[in-house]
Amino acid sequence: MIKRNNYSFLILLISVSLFSCKMNEEQQREIYQEALIQAREKEYKNALGILEKRIRKIDRRYTYYLYHGIFTQQQDLIKYSPIALEDYMKAYSFNPNTYSINDVIGCAYLYMKQYDQAILYLEKAYALYDPESGAPPPYWDLAESYLHVGRLEEAMEMNVEALEENPAPWVYFQKGVILSELGNIQALKDNYQIAKQMAPGDIMLDRDYALQLIKINELEKASQLYDAWLKGQENYYDWCYADLGYISMLKGDWNNSFKLMQKAEKINNTTVLTLKYLSFYYFFVQDFNKDYEYESRTRLQTEPSGRTSRKKSVDEFVEGYKGDWQFQKLLLSQENGNAP
Repeated sequence: MIKRNNYSFLILLISVSLFSCKMNEEQQREIYQEALIQAREKEYKNALGILEKRIRKIDRRYTYYLYHGIFTQQQDLIKYSPIALEDYMKAYSFNPNTYSINDVIGCAYLYMKQYDQAILYLEKAYALYDPESGAPPPYWDLAESYLHVGRLEEAMEMNVEALEENPAPWVYFQKGVILSELGNIQALKDNYQIAKQMAPGDIMLDRDYALQLIKINELEKASQLYDAWLKGQENYYDWCYADLGYISMLKGDWNNSFKLMQKAEKINNTTVLTLKYLSFYYFFVQDFNKDYEYESRTRLQTEPSGRTSRKKSVDEFVEGYKGDWQFQKLLLSQENGNAP
């Protein structure tokens, strides 16, 4: 579950100092404001072009690399985080003690699922945060990072602060997820209902709720939701079929699983989870050529280079997904007798 407003990073820019370069201060201000206007229109490539063409290499300092990283990352928060991180680290080398740079580095690591590194920088951002600055606080992101490494009490503390600052739908949903990990399953359902009332049209809220039901082994309830959505929500179809296919794998119904995932792929052949599920499917049925094909296609959707090396052994594949709860559930289901 990752949910950060795409414009949060842009809000940060408003509070960034524009006086750290060798260029004339007024010239610098005009260039960054022009780039920011393009970014607010989601014209991120144009924004990057303005910076790259008009800021000389000798004049590139903290502000340049912060802006450049943010505009790069906004093109795709997951896919471009590794590239943006290179910019952020250059900015960090000029000034490591600002809230903005520690926050964006932490969030980049969060999107890259490197949660310990995310915590390192987000905790520093938390210490530096000034509520009067107008910048978005790090509470939700830090709670999410703590959640993924099992530091549930700390996650709950951050979620409380996030709710006090901004009682938004995804903050309530995060509360439910944390409490469900602490054993309160009803809290997940209650907080999902609160979030759903606040954002009735949020598709990803529905999907993340269903995935959380799968995670806590409420497979039948998740299946009922997917079946209901398939009766009228056309924009839900591809991931409904994909997730139902994953549930079938967990139950050991591999033939039905493959049919459902084929339906999902036919509707949208670039959905990351569909491709990942198919990679898992081919791994467990021991078709390692197809497994490699789908793992590569997954990487194309999540990483700028899209490159992946062929796993040399079953153990290496398993090691590569040791932090993936969906793969780990499948692995456990095999041990419980649901092998294909």
